[in-house]
Amino acid sequence: MELRVIKYFVTIVRTGSIAGAAKEIHITQPALSRQIASLETELGKKLFSRGYHGISLTKEGSIFFERAIEIINLIDKTANDVAHSDSTVTGTVHVGANRPPALRLLSRTAKEIHEMYPKIKFNFVNGNSRTLIESLIQGNVDFIIAGSPMRNDLVCRPLPFTSTWGIVAPKGSEWYDHTSITREDLKRIPLSVVESDFIRSEISGWLGDSFDSLSIVSNHTLIRSAVKMSQAGLGYPLCLNTDVDTSVYNSLKFIPLKPWFETSNNIIWKKNRTVSKATEVFLKKFDQTIQENFLYETI
Repeated sequence: MELRVIKYFVTIVRTGSIAGAAKEIHITQPALSRQIASLETELGKKLFSRGYHGISLTKEGSIFFERAIEIINLIDKTANDVAHSDSTVTGTVHVGANRPPALRLLSRTAKEIHEMYPKIKFNFVNGNSRTLIESLIQGNVDFIIAGSPMRNDLVCRPLPFTSTWGIVAPKGSEWYDHTSITREDLKRIPLSVVESDFIRSEISGWLGDSFDSLSIVSNHTLIRSAVKMSQAGLGYPLCLNTDVDTSVYNSLKFIPLKPWFETSNNIIWKKNRTVSKATEVFLKKFDQTIQENFLYETI
């Protein structure tokens, strides 16, 4: 399977037609059709459905398209890292994070790095813990900041600030005036969550009971969608205080669990992985940013 043909396939999906893709990549339409037919034969699956209204992806085609994008991005990133592995500090640093304190620390670091090394670029990826870890494993990001993923193939280094578990309550709701949430309270509250192995493990341990004993009314990919649902009256987001910046929402209040339950924030990368010079510079500066400027109250 050639990378060139994979890129042809992606171009067809992006342009919406074989004719449009052939024009863009400067080959004839019959030649492109033969390349895709050969790819389908190699895979043993049809990637496109062809009808009166043009072509569309099959189920297998959708899966292949998702993986094709990952392959192309990874190859481009690898080529960039190799090209800039000499003494010239250039390249792109790929970072995954979703918690406001971490993003603020990363932003400070990126600003200082850009002033020192203007040829270094940054690609910040957002997502929940599960998608960030997947991106890290697949090589799409250099490192992430998240909770402990409990994986042997990753290295975790704790950061000097913790996050507190609790719920987010909209103003005027039943639980808004509470100052804390007990174990029994939590079992009675309709909850919205970004479900992952991490939250299941953390909350089950604190609860002393199965995560499934909770009343989960909605699951989300990102916490902000859970917050939107909560504002509309559906569920209370169960999350960390660093997941939602309630200072920007006049109508929301974070209520901590009782007993108080904190979790660590970690910088995480793959074991035995050689990082680019740009990433090496970034991580070193990130350490300095934490040591020199870290004040919990200002993050």
